[in-house]
Amino acid sequence: MNNKLIFDGRNIYYLEEMKDLGFTYFSIGRAVINVHSKKTP
Repeated sequence: MNNKLIFDGRNIYYLEEMKDLGFTYFSIGRAVINVHSKKTP
């Protein structure tokens, strides 16, 4: 698996935990966590 990706339709995972584990994480009504993004703040 090249990139770890989760679509969470029930918001059962914590955003920070998914980020720390290296997942790109999509949920309903919350921020997208994309650890593979090339953007810098």
